[in-house]
Amino acid sequence: MHSILVIIPVFRGYSETRACIESVLAANCRTAHEVLAVDDASPEPALSEWLAELARVGRLQLQRNPSNLGFVCSVNRAMQSRPEADVVLLNSDTCVTDGWLDRLADCAARNPDAASVCPFSNNATLASYPRSGQSNVLPPEFDLQRLSALFARCNAGVAIDVPTTVGFCMYLRRGALEDVGLFDEQAFGTGYGEENDWCLRAAGKGYRHLIAADGFVFHKGEVSFAAEAAAAKARAEKIMAERHPGYAEQIAAYFAQDPAREARRAVDLARLAVSEVPNLLFITHHWGGGTEQHILDLAGICQGAANVLVMRPHSSHAVSVSWCTGHDVREEFHAFFENDDREELLRFLRGIQVARVHLHHVHGHAPEVLELARDLGAALDVTLHDYWPLTPQYHLDHGGVVPEREIDHPWGWSLAHWRSRMQGVLASA
Repeated sequence: MHSILVIIPVFRGYSETRACIESVLAANCRTAHEVLAVDDASPEPALSEWLAELARVGRLQLQRNPSNLGFVCSVNRAMQSRPEADVVLLNSDTCVTDGWLDRLADCAARNPDAASVCPFSNNATLASYPRSGQSNVLPPEFDLQRLSALFARCNAGVAIDVPTTVGFCMYLRRGALEDVGLFDEQAFGTGYGEENDWCLRAAGKGYRHLIAADGFVFHKGEVSFAAEAAAAKARAEKIMAERHPGYAEQIAAYFAQDPAREARRAVDLARLAVSEVPNLLFITHHWGGGTEQHILDLAGICQGAANVLVMRPHSSHAVSVSWCTGHDVREEFHAFFENDDREELLRFLRGIQVARVHLHHVHGHAPEVLELARDLGAALDVTLHDYWPLTPQYHLDHGGVVPEREIDHPWGWSLAHWRSRMQGVLASA
């Protein structure tokens, strides 16, 4: 097999470009490859000089455009420079880790009908993590190397079909390039939308496009053309709508179905299981209000010192568990557990080693919620937001005096039994 050509188009962003190229040159990969940087008449002399020095000492190949040709034209010229090789297009504001290229190449090798492959990233729309479709920061506990290793371990060999791959890091099979053609320079100019157009043209010829779910590459985003990004995106969307009717609906359907969710969840669970800070479980109702505000405040205070999971009633038959980081929510993890399959909930909570259970409210939960901390062997904290330990009539309506026969007992308990059980909960906290 011919070595793969890794193409890094460069315009501006000295520090980002240097971090990118140094990460590529330092990464330990068994897949044979060459690195080609394309200096598209950068307006930063220091950047051009640094690239020239790397080329002079033989660390990479350098293609220098005499004038600014734009992203698409630069990439097309670079892809034509090695007409026998598969290529990887890598934005200059990315960073990679050991094995990054191996996972892309292996995914392509396992799926010979795939025209393109991309990895997960913090900023890659339909391949974004932890929140799909958004630009994310890296989780505070995990540097890039450690997070990338989790993706490799949790999703080894997993591939996810997507309508289009994402151009920040895009493996292109040479056979597909020969069949489909290059990117459309005239239509997409300096960039944005060219990879989507190419992917749909390839799909029209029967090719697939994949996320290599065991790969993760950092992407800062919009360094070279930040000022022009909004206009370029709007122009690309208009062209795509004209050329590929139904494309927007296809992307919307992908996000609605979210086939990448399982792969993201596998990494979520691994992060919680190997976390160096404790995992806390907050139990509350689903009414919102002051209790919810307090939980968000407390989760924010705990950020960096603990992971906070919040369990709420989802229905009369199930609970939900979500990962909460306070008001600035960055996690997407959300799971559901049926009340009649309590063992599944316990397996999950034991698997991530919940260290403390913090009981804020019992409304809407099954009575077994009172025994959850004990069953997990976890410490119990209790915050009283109203009068629930005294009575299921939490707000002491009707002037605080309610005949017992008029109290709604959700668990079918007498008031004496309710208070006895709650006394035991408070005593154990």
